[in-house]
Amino acid sequence: MLLLMYFAPFYHWWDRMPHHTFFMANVLCLLASTAWTLYLVNQLAALAGLAADDDTFYIEAKLCGWAIVVLMVLPLAAVTLVAILTSVRYESSLYSAVIQVQQDIPRWSYALFLLPFTLTMASTWKAKETFLHRLKSVGSHPRQQDPEDAPP
Repeated sequence: MLLLMYFAPFYHWWDRMPHHTFFMANVLCLLASTAWTLYLVNQLAALAGLAADDDTFYIEAKLCGWAIVVLMVLPLAAVTLVAILTSVRYESSLYSAVIQVQQDIPRWSYALFLLPFTLTMASTWKAKETFLHRLKSVGSHPRQQDPEDAPP
């Protein structure tokens, strides 16, 4: 979370001065740290599923974590690699290469970038509901006394 707070201003600065490679590198780090944070939240939800003895929830949260890798990290790495190779090949700036690669990507594929956020929200919501249900079920049953503590 601290990394996200550190990298957040770089997006604004890069938006104002897009030709600075330093700002662009920090924006890429912002995207990578966002993906890492979402992955960790899903792993935490998977541990919650494991603690709740819910194997399907555990598997679901693990799959959501790997979906973040597939839908956020791999495309980010591919775009960065293609932009670097393009800028080296045509001896252009990294900014113009990123803009060119961004324009070549179909618009509908940007919707896939939002899917990890919804998957993470669903995993954390399910973890919350699972534990609230367990707390309510514990609170609704009268507490039974231990036979050793029972009055004679």
